[in-house]
Amino acid sequence: IDQAKSHIARERGSSGQIKAIGIATRGTVLEAEGVSTNLKNIKATLEVRMGLPVILIKDSKSQAAWLRIEKGIREGVIVSLGTHIGTSLIDEGKVSNRADEPSFLVHAFDRRLHRIYETGSADYLLQTAAWEEILSADPANRDRIKYLADGLAREDMKVHSIFQTYSETVAQMMKLIYSETGQQDFYLTGGLVSGETGERIIEQINGAL
Repeated sequence: IDQAKSHIARERGSSGQIKAIGIATRGTVLEAEGVSTNLKNIKATLEVRMGLPVILIKDSKSQAAWLRIEKGIREGVIVSLGTHIGTSLIDEGKVSNRADEPSFLVHAFDRRLHRIYETGSADYLLQTAAWEEILSADPANRDRIKYLADGLAREDMKVHSIFQTYSETVAQMMKLIYSETGQQDFYLTGGLVSGETGERIIEQINGAL
């Protein structure tokens, strides 16, 4: 908060002030109640401590809002690929306020697709790599994703196979969302689609589509 105050002061001078706090988080978010599966009491705690209103929002929804405001996107599905997978819809220039994301809706329509929310995640990549004995199962090792990314870059076939399965799952989800909503435009965001690893994942997803 102190860093935010300093930044505002630099950018706007004495006229700048923090009027509210916004938090984007993964997991299921109940915006009206200000709670999520990931940050259960953060809204109430911060409002008491800071004396400011706090808004809790789904991370993929915040990314959708940024694309709508900054990039002028009026139609499309935002797919956030990171620790987990998140989706949000922009329809007729408005970010959807529906609590049930398209990925969960799709899962309900087609039981053949196995647990999209878990399979389309960084956690899935790490767990699979541990099962294949490519990585240590130690969750404290924060360099594991980087190790997998390096393995993908050096054409390690086991690592390539894990990422291919991941990408095919994401592509299958996108196909099912299209079949149920008619949305043809998808925008990928999140940590897993950045850098060279992201380029490879996008290439694999496009191939699967």
